Amino acid sequence: MNHERRASTPPFASLTAAKGLLIALFLALTSLAAPAVLADTGEMARWIAGMKADPRGPFDGIYWFCQDGAVLPPEPYACSSHGGGIQHGRLGERARALREAGFLVGNVLAATDPDALASALGRPALDAILLERYLVAADNGWILRRARYYRGAFQGEDEIAAAEAILVALANRLQGERDFLLLRQAALLLPRARNGGTVTRSHELSSSLATLDAGFAPLRNKLHALPEAADADRVRSYARQHGRSEPEFEQLAQAIETLFAFRDLGLPLSDLARRLDRHPLASQLRHFARELEKPLPPVQRFAVSAALLAELRESLPKLLPKLRMAAVRLSLDVEAEAFATGLGLLGDLPQAGRAERLVLLGSAAEALYGAGLLTPRERQATREALGRLTAPSLPLERYRAELGYLARVPAWITGQTWFGMGTTSFVAGP
Repeated sequence: MNHERRASTPPFASLTAAKGLLIALFLALTSLAAPAVLADTGEMARWIAGMKADPRGPFDGIYWFCQDGAVLPPEPYACSSHGGGIQHGRLGERARALREAGFLVGNVLAATDPDALASALGRPALDAILLERYLVAADNGWILRRARYYRGAFQGEDEIAAAEAILVALANRLQGERDFLLLRQAALLLPRARNGGTVTRSHELSSSLATLDAGFAPLRNKLHALPEAADADRVRSYARQHGRSEPEFEQLAQAIETLFAFRDLGLPLSDLARRLDRHPLASQLRHFARELEKPLPPVQRFAVSAALLAELRESLPKLLPKLRMAAVRLSLDVEAEAFATGLGLLGDLPQAGRAERLVLLGSAAEALYGAGLLTPRERQATREALGRLTAPSLPLERYRAELGYLARVPAWITGQTWFGMGTTSFVAGP
């Protein structure tokens, strides 16, 4: 599906997971639970710091967890006489104490109940899982910093299967605005087979390398703030010039190349259209496939991608549950295309005229709406403000006032992310 043409990609990072915003979110939001006696948060923060330095992280060993409730040592077929079971890390005493205090750390997806997580009562726990996964990626492993490769703590196939079951359960229960945003975030953050190049992956690798080599920090900062395809060569050049032979440098360079490799959206668009059969969305997808096959200028490609994102969001609740996840996966690929195209347009922005800038603002608003970051009311308000800005003979004061109103959009996005991601927090530690 990928071709060797530069153009496309990071999704979630710039639109929904700016590091500063989400770290603030983790620290500021209220706890999952309100136990009668809450442990000292300063002490819990020190526990978190200890987990970061521990080769086993939050775990105290690897065990079998059997269907009948038995917990057995990691011996072959230990659960065979107990109805079967799964093997993974067992949380240590401090991790269990954190969970009892309402901070759900050390989540093993294979040990969860997907239907319970997707229910209204289970949403805070799902929020905790997603926030923890972001911290692991953004904070160089967080409590898994030295335990990411603790053998047996996580079983890859079990985790991927559990993640898919969680997503299907969420898609089946899709109802309102919050459900849509949560489903997209879960699809981005939970593990999946052939996950490909993502912003989260490049952030994780670059953060690890900056920890290993302090001199790499400026390039890490650039990759987090404004990545581009040429950064792959910058990473390789840095490794050569500083005599670094760690494989993570090449892995990061390849991750960046994958991020910015051209994504052929024609195949997934046509495939979903075929599966939709006579659904009204099918003809729309075929139309977008034809448009994106054309050698469009970046401004037009950005507009088409943004419109497709909005169309997918509008149509998702009307699809059969079994097709919703396919539509969400497609939406994430389209968001990647819109993000990469928009990123390329930033370099030309100083030379753009007023009319072109207003067009780009409109496309950006559509993309944000399609990604779940603007509500329908906010989308309409943005459209109306842009419409007033294009009116002839608009007084300068009025023009400035309308631009000031549009400047509220980032705050709206913050509010939507805050509200949509629930009320979970962690003791993030130093």
